[in-house]
Amino acid sequence: MNTNQTINNIMTEKTFKQINLIQSIIVIVTTILLFYCFFGSTVVKTGSMEPTIHVGSPVIYRYAEPTAMDYGDIVLFFYDADRNTEITNNFDVMFNNRVNGLTIYVKRLMGKPGDVMEIIDGYMCRNGERLYEVKEVMETMEPYIVPENSFYCLGDNRANSYDSVYCGAFSQNVFFGKEFLCLNF
Repeated sequence: MNTNQTINNIMTEKTFKQINLIQSIIVIVTTILLFYCFFGSTVVKTGSMEPTIHVGSPVIYRYAEPTAMDYGDIVLFFYDADRNTEITNNFDVMFNNRVNGLTIYVKRLMGKPGDVMEIIDGYMCRNGERLYEVKEVMETMEPYIVPENSFYCLGDNRANSYDSVYCGAFSQNVFFGKEFLCLNF
């Protein structure tokens, strides 16, 4: 008796196909779970990040702790979340977005706790260093010290972004991701 006959006796073709199907389903489910443990996606709803990210563009983000976020990163957070909201993993993000109806905001991180943000002669400055021109927004802004456990974030579309210039810094506990990939349309 050869090996093929032994396998055929042990497992029918139908059983073999069923096992293959189950293995495929397990691989697909595991891949989806792993994706949602480390990544997520959203669609940008406003023009505040134009021209970098267009309205309606899907953004794939990588889950990240606030400590992993740095100047210039495009970050994601819940603006309308309670300051006591805790975002500890991507499942918290999905729950707060889909169940609690919180809106995901996408902005650029410009200031960290203790930084002094101000607009001088039409330039956004951080700790006295000119970052970029913002004359279309305003010529001057009094110095603003970013509070502890907060981030100062701006939209790339300076003239059309409700951001930290208008509402102050955002609590770090509502930040959860950094842009990984944007599919601009």
